[in-house]
This record gives sequence, structure tokens and C-alpha cells, in this order.
Amino acid sequence: MNPVPPRFLVLAVLLITFFYPSQALANGMPVLWWPGSFHGPVLPADDTPIGIQSEVLDITYEKGSRDADVAVSYELLNPTDEVQHVAVLFLGDILGEGVITLNEERVTAHTGSINMDTVYPSFTDDAQFIWYDPFTSEQYQKPEDYRGYQQSITGVPFELELQPGTHLLEVRYQNPLGYDETRFPHGTHHLTYLLQPASYWQSFNNLQINVTLPSASYRLASSLPLEKTGSRTWSATFSQLPAEDLHISFINTANMWLGPYSTRGNLWLLLPILTLTVYLLSKKVHTINTKPGLIFLALLSVFTGWIVWSILTLPMLPYPFTFLQYPLLAIFLIWLFAILKKAYLNLNISITS
Repeated sequence: MNPVPPRFLVLAVLLITFFYPSQALANGMPVLWWPGSFHGPVLPADDTPIGIQSEVLDITYEKGSRDADVAVSYELLNPTDEVQHVAVLFLGDILGEGVITLNEERVTAHTGSINMDTVYPSFTDDAQFIWYDPFTSEQYQKPEDYRGYQQSITGVPFELELQPGTHLLEVRYQNPLGYDETRFPHGTHHLTYLLQPASYWQSFNNLQINVTLPSASYRLASSLPLEKTGSRTWSATFSQLPAEDLHISFINTANMWLGPYSTRGNLWLLLPILTLTVYLLSKKVHTINTKPGLIFLALLSVFTGWIVWSILTLPMLPYPFTFLQYPLLAIFLIWLFAILKKAYLNLNISITS
């Protein structure tokens, strides 16, 4: 059995690398990134004496989802001696399957939404998405044709009737995430939660943020100093409203053993390098035909097979072209098997002679 000529493997990898799209495509073609969406905080639609005694923000992401599950608990304080009827806005175009409760009783939100700029001028201009590199924790530039900005940000109105004293307001919803697959095989997810609108309440104290990701293989970067409290959890506590909004970016690093250098370009480049290395060494070893050389070649082939498997089982190509990786993986493995088989036969000949 003759090994597949490595020039075909190298050519296939180089063609894939050359034609690999680097930005979002339209008209039904694969999209390697999409913008996020502003959702979440609740804020008063008018001046109000109501303040927030505490807020607990829980963000949970499940692997494979395009949304994060967000649960926010507010302890509201009505410091007056009178019942307060408060018009409130949930930031977002729709509440969807989200739920709002006051003191564990469901609150019905309106079906329509209103433009936030009509309530708070320049609200849209002040809101922005910021993306971080989960490996370096540094901001990075979004794709050139990024459509993450919104012409207007909307809010879903609802009303609260608050007796004097404290009340528990809870909001649960799904937040669409920003996504960027242009840099790494595993896409980077991004979420922005606007904290600054909380300043529209009469007062704000005590914020706790909790983030839970699917597994320990995830890395996270944040605009706020979140502390890693477990293998897949991060949290932070603030006595006052932070000076900036919360922006988090996270990525699954499984099989990305080059860390921040695990870009698609680097991994595609590594494949022909490994192919040529094994091919040239196999030619040399088979010529010399020594037992240590043959054993070394066998071990190198097994190691190369593991590297190739870990690379080509990553989503190196965008859907629906990912399936093209598997014929290439099969060719690589068949070729390496042929190398191993030849080394094994030569080793047996060397031992018997």
C-alpha cells in the first residue's frame, strides 16, 4: 500500500486556507459573526422616588446556544409613606418568553415597545458593544462590516404598584449573544449588559454579578473585575454602581492547545508542515532502516495523527462546508496508517535479520 503523495495533502490544505472566507457573507452564505442585542436592565420611564437597594445579576450560558439565560433580582425600596405607581421599561424589543414577577406574582408587560431615545435622549448614542479577546482580555476591533449598532434601542413598558417598604422584582429572559467565528475555530460569544441606566433610579446600591459557563475549558474576559470562583463560574460584588457597563466575552478552548495562537490560519498552516515533516523523515528513516529510527517514525506518526485529528475535528470551516474536513481527515489518517504499516514491516524485517 503506497502512501498518498503529500503534495496532494499540502495542496488541499493550501486551497482551503486560500479560499477560507474571512468575513460575514450574505445571500444565504455562511455568516462567521453576528451582532449582539441590547437586553436586560429595567429602568423607570419617569422621575421616581424608588431606589434599588440591591441587584443580583445571574448570567448562564449553555453550550451550543445562541442566547444566554439571564436572571436579575432587584430589591426595590419605596421610601415614601404612599403607594407609588411606577412606569418601568424592560430594555429590549420584546420580552419573548421572559418572565417578570413582583413579590413572586407575575407582572404583565405591554405587547408593544417604545423608542428609548424618546424617553432618555441620546440613549442609543451612549450604548455600545465592546468585544474582548478571551485569551488576552484586550479589546479588539469588530469586523469591518459589523452591523452590531442599532438605529434605535427600544424598551417594553410595564407598571408596578409599590407599597411603602421593600419589594422583590425579578426578571428572567434570554439575551441574544454577539458571536465572532472569524478569529478562532471555536467562536467567541459576547454579551453586553448596560448597567448605567440603573442611575435613572433614585438610588442604587449593592450589585452582585454571577457568570456560569458550560465547562472548565471556557475562558472569559470582562470589562469589570470578575473573579473566578469555580472551574466554570465567575463573580463580583460592588457596593455602588460601577463606572462602566458590563461586557463579557468567552470561548471554548477545547483542543485549542496553541492558546491565543490557535487561529484558523495557524492551524491550517500547521497541517502541511506536519505532513512534510513526517514524509521527509519517513523517506530518511526507511533509507537508513534502523530500529530506533523506525520506532521514532512510528511514534511521530501517532503523535501527528493525534494533532491532525484534534485540528480537523474543530469547526475549521464554516457551516455548511464543515463536512469537507472529514474526507481530508480520512486521507490524512490513511496516509499515516500507510506510514505506520511500512515502518512496522521494516521493523520486523530489521529484527529478524
